[in-house]
Amino acid sequence: MENKKGAAQYLKTHYRELAELLDLETLEIQRENFSIPNLKVFDADISYKCQFKKSEEKINISFLWENKSQPEKYVAIQIGLYLFLRYYKMVKKKNQSLEPIIPLIFYNGKEDWMPQKLIELFEDHSFKNIFKSFIPTYDFHFTNIKKVPKEELLKIEMAFFKSAMIAMANKHNYDLLFQNFSVIFDLDDEDELITIGHYVFGIYERLPEKVKKEITQLDYKIQNKIMSTLAILRNEGKVEGKIEGKVEAKIELAKKLKKEGFSISKIAELLEVEENFVSDALKSSTN
Repeated sequence: MENKKGAAQYLKTHYRELAELLDLETLEIQRENFSIPNLKVFDADISYKCQFKKSEEKINISFLWENKSQPEKYVAIQIGLYLFLRYYKMVKKKNQSLEPIIPLIFYNGKEDWMPQKLIELFEDHSFKNIFKSFIPTYDFHFTNIKKVPKEELLKIEMAFFKSAMIAMANKHNYDLLFQNFSVIFDLDDEDELITIGHYVFGIYERLPEKVKKEITQLDYKIQNKIMSTLAILRNEGKVEGKIEGKVEAKIELAKKLKKEGFSISKIAELLEVEENFVSDALKSSTN
């Protein structure tokens, strides 16, 4: 998202109503520093300023990439802290006018999640009606990439952004992830292939021999791109501990759990993998 074209593509894809009002050519990344020791408002926050079309009025756009495996219950408090720190910084700066801020939350976790607004965190409080008017009210734009229809993602014009969004949308379903390899790896830039390969094979939990077998089923052009990318990643040591190491560790643990009497479904739940992975792992151990 630190790439201006990527930020513009994000807005066009996930917040079209806003994108249509903005002159995306004026996107300007902001480097924010808050003088509060040890403050880490978000794991990864990227901010831009952008002008409205036919106007010099500006708006601040903040991207929050929420990549945790579990939903964040109190994200509304994080957002509130961030908003008021930035607004405070604006009013303290000489000749700085207040500019509106829109926080954008992007989520690609496994569980379904809809972030709660601040007032919703007090939903069960017995005296909510007494104090609700004193709770700050603000909204945010939320995108759960798993919920975005594939046909919408396929319309993305920027090839690398399309690859990244489709990979993220299917990161928790290895069958769907593989079914989309032809789109994900349809890139011509080697650096982009390495980046997307590093991400995909860091999450793609398959037995190494099965990965090779599956790849050979793909179109020859895509197959070559994937194999050459894998070769580069191996040479750079970026696949070690991701495909072979991590998978082998889970195979060994699956064997132990099976010996202790755990069912395949329970093993899959404990290891956070699909049941097919466990079945394949146990079969490989008998060969």
